[in-house]
Amino acid sequence: MVRTQPLPLSQPVGVRPAPGPGQDMTPTLLRERWASSRRMSVVDFYGHGSNMGDWACFSNFYDQTSCPFDFVLPREFGVGLSDAQRTTRCTCSEKAIMLCKAAIMGDSRSYAAIRGASSPPQAKALGRGVQGFNDDLWHAVVCSVAFEVVFQKFSKTPTLQPLLLATGEKLMCEATSNDRYWGIGINRGDQRCQNPSQWRGANILGWALMEVRSALRAGVPASEQAPKLPQQPSSMLDQHEKAFLKSCKVVREIWKLENLKSSGEKLNVMQEQKLNKKEDTLKDVRDTLENLAEDSALRQKNEDVMQAAIAELDVPKQSPIVVETQAEPQVAVGDGEKDLPSEVTGENNADGQKCGKSRGKRGGVSHAIRKYRADHAGA
Repeated sequence: MVRTQPLPLSQPVGVRPAPGPGQDMTPTLLRERWASSRRMSVVDFYGHGSNMGDWACFSNFYDQTSCPFDFVLPREFGVGLSDAQRTTRCTCSEKAIMLCKAAIMGDSRSYAAIRGASSPPQAKALGRGVQGFNDDLWHAVVCSVAFEVVFQKFSKTPTLQPLLLATGEKLMCEATSNDRYWGIGINRGDQRCQNPSQWRGANILGWALMEVRSALRAGVPASEQAPKLPQQPSSMLDQHEKAFLKSCKVVREIWKLENLKSSGEKLNVMQEQKLNKKEDTLKDVRDTLENLAEDSALRQKNEDVMQAAIAELDVPKQSPIVVETQAEPQVAVGDGEKDLPSEVTGENNADGQKCGKSRGKRGGVSHAIRKYRADHAGA
C-alpha cells in the first residue's frame, strides 16, 4: 500500500484578528461581560428547524441553498491565498467558519476540502480534522472570525436582515447545554437563560449577531463583494459619508456602554473615556451632515443618531459666571514688565481657548441642521 504524503502546512505567520468588533474581543472577555450583567429580556435560540420560526436563520446550520452568499476570507486569516481561493460560495455560515479555521491553522488540504463541502455536517466534520490546530491562536481570533462570518452572511443576504433587526435591543444567545463556547451552556426553556450572570458559556454566536445587528442599523456596508449602498457622484462626498458613518458608529458604541453601565456592569478606564466623548461625537455627527447629500440612504438608516445629535443642540448650556476683577498694574522688573497671569486677565480658559470666543462651526447651527428641523417640524 502506497501512502501519500500530507501537504506541507503553511506556518500561520502574520495571522491576526481582522479589523472590527472582534479585534479586541475574546471568549474570556465575553464570559466576564455576561457575569456582570443583570437579568433582562433575552432572545434564546437554538437549532435551524421549523420550530424556531424566524429565529432559525441565527443558527450556523441554517440552510441557505435558496439564498447562498459568497464568503470572502479576510486576508488577516489566510496567508498566501489568491483572491479566487479566498472567495467561496456558502449555503451555511458553518462552512465559512470552518474555512477560517483551516486557513488560520495553515491546513491547505482541509481548506480545499471544506470549500467543496455541500452540507453543514460535512463542513463541521472536515473542520474537526484540521491539522496543526493551535488552541491559543484560535482563542485569540475566534471572535473576529464569528463577526466576519455572521456579518457577511447577513449583509450579503438582504432577505435575512429584517429577521435580525426585529430582535430590537434584546440580548441574544445560543441556548444549548452542548456548547459552552459559541453558546451559553444552558438549554432553551431554562430560567437561567434570561439571566446572563448565570450563563455557563461565552456565547460567541449571540455576541456576533448583536454586533452585526448594530452594524446593519448603522448602514455599514459589507466589504469586498457585498452589495454596496448607492454611491454619490462626487468622490469628496464619499469621504463625508465615511466620516458620518464613523461618527454614528462611535455614538452607538457609547450608547451600548451607557446601557452596560446602567445595568450595573463596571466599565474599564478606556470605556469611561469613550463615554466622556459623547458630546463631541454628537457634534461630529452634526458637522458631517453639512456635506452629506440630502437623498443619501445613510440619513434614513441613522435617523436615531441624527435626532440625538440635533436634540443635543437644544439642551441649554449653563453659562460660566464671569467675575469682574480690577486689573492690577504691571510691575516693572529690570528692563521689562511682568505680565499679569491669565487667571486675572481672563485671556485664556483652562483648556487654552480664548474666553468668549466661539468654537467655530461646532458652536453654530449648520444649514443641514436647520433644514432637518424644518422638514421634521410638527412630526
